[in-house]
Amino acid sequence: MFDRFYRADPSRSAAAGGVGLGLSISRELVAAMKGRMWADFDDSGNLRVHLMLPASREAGKKLEPAMEQEASPGSRPAA
Repeated sequence: MFDRFYRADPSRSAAAGGVGLGLSISRELVAAMKGRMWADFDDSGNLRVHLMLPASREAGKKLEPAMEQEASPGSRPAA
């Protein structure tokens, strides 16, 4: 599932416009940040994707967002 161009259900992801790169790219970004990413299923059989990223000692400091952006109606989050 973390491989490039992987589709569990090709008919469903094609209808959504996906090409099968989202989880692969996410895994590479998490690895570059020395984190972990894995998937499992909950008791109802729903897929859950988890990630853990290391935090520095300064993680408790409040950071101001570089830029805030409102989602327009009908927009999809970037994966």
